[in-house]
Amino acid sequence: MKRICIVVAALMALALALAAASAEGQTNPRRAEMEAALRARDRQSRGYSLNVTCTQTPTLDRVGRWTVDPQGSDLGDDWCVQIGITDVDHDPYGYIYFTGRTHTTAISSCTFVFAGNYEVDFFLYKTPDAKSPVASYRLSYTIADDAIHDTMEECVAAIAREYRGDNDWETALNLHDYVTMHTYYDLTYEYYGADGVFARGYGVCDSYSKAYEMLLTEAGITSQRITGGGHAWNAVKLEGTWYHVDCTWDDPTGSTQPMSGNERWIYFCLNDDLIYLDHKNDGTGFTGECTSLEANYLVRTGAWAQYATVAGSQDDTYADRIQYMLDEGETTFTVDHDEYLYVGPNSYYIITKDDVLLTVILTLTAEGLNEMTWNDANGDRLRLDISFDLDARAFNVHVHGYYYAEGGTLTLPTGTVSIGDAAFEGVAATEVIIPSGCTAIGARAFADSAVHTVTIPASVTDIADDAFEGCHQLCIITPEGSAAWRYAQLYGIFHNTSVE
Repeated sequence: MKRICIVVAALMALALALAAASAEGQTNPRRAEMEAALRARDRQSRGYSLNVTCTQTPTLDRVGRWTVDPQGSDLGDDWCVQIGITDVDHDPYGYIYFTGRTHTTAISSCTFVFAGNYEVDFFLYKTPDAKSPVASYRLSYTIADDAIHDTMEECVAAIAREYRGDNDWETALNLHDYVTMHTYYDLTYEYYGADGVFARGYGVCDSYSKAYEMLLTEAGITSQRITGGGHAWNAVKLEGTWYHVDCTWDDPTGSTQPMSGNERWIYFCLNDDLIYLDHKNDGTGFTGECTSLEANYLVRTGAWAQYATVAGSQDDTYADRIQYMLDEGETTFTVDHDEYLYVGPNSYYIITKDDVLLTVILTLTAEGLNEMTWNDANGDRLRLDISFDLDARAFNVHVHGYYYAEGGTLTLPTGTVSIGDAAFEGVAATEVIIPSGCTAIGARAFADSAVHTVTIPASVTDIADDAFEGCHQLCIITPEGSAAWRYAQLYGIFHNTSVE
């Protein structure tokens, strides 16, 4: 499936994200936790029981119905029963359906949409707000296949086949879109299984993450689920690098229909720094590192540009403001962001200092700005480092120097005060000229590079020990008696005195 356009995120998708943060914090109640609670209760007291009689056996496309009979000497009139259903064949994580508590003797389940083996657990609570059940009852069912319905395996295979792209990145994106555009968030918080995505069209974050994992596995893409903080999402390995993908948070709540127009791609391939601003990893699953934003949707497709337009004007962009400062010869500066984020014609979003979503969006925007081509007033290409500071509500810009041809000369701009750690590590230039006024050269600033000759003025008083580590046959040109002169003598580097 080829993507033929970039869909501009609607304002509603942003505004509803705040509601999504609370609504989408529901992960699957695990059977082990419920059973542990029962065992703990049994050690303290006995005398409770729950008998269950089936009045309608569940089959494909038909609910199960049961009558419950709770027993206990001190049960009052406010006892409650709760159902949890496990898909034994397809879901190793826990319940796919988990109801709220109800005070009734007639109980029914969800509709069974796939063939397979299921276990239905019934839990008895003394009161609606009791922390743990006092008794339980389990029934097992085999839902038979038929000639009409696809099995879950057939369903997953068909979707993965239809949505396969030209490469793993495109396939992962297409499957992400399948999940977000065929599912709406279950605000009843009852459906936790992948079947919610494949056959029902709704589910909570567990449903989204389980379905996405199954589709990726079928497509031959490595992935793992991540849980923590009452939420679940996925880690996906693309092009040899791990990324975070959160289908649920790319499908904000607020609509009760799939393909509501609220779908987005902000949380497709984030790094640790951004995802953990508002996600928590409980450490029971994926424990790897995600350090790159290269495969992020906004960055790779250029969709970040929609967020780089100044509110109130479709012609004035933050890129224009940055270029203006570069034309003025500035090398370290900030470009203030307006109070509003422009997201489309006549659509704006108010930026607040505690808004994590906006931090994510504008950090990705800064990443995109870094990939642009920047020039000084003379048309020479510059190397920039651009980041977004939400507290200051501004883009921070620092000019590192010029791009240069392999084997050429790198002349750092006038006004350069210091050269940061690893600023030019591995550069291809063979000659570097540092301007007067620069005072410091950071750790590994030119390490493992092709530099043979570097001109260092007397104004440089601080040079890291490993600033030129790995530079072979290096010659330092510097005034006699300068810090660079002493540095060259200390490390046995050839030097002469051609500058003041």
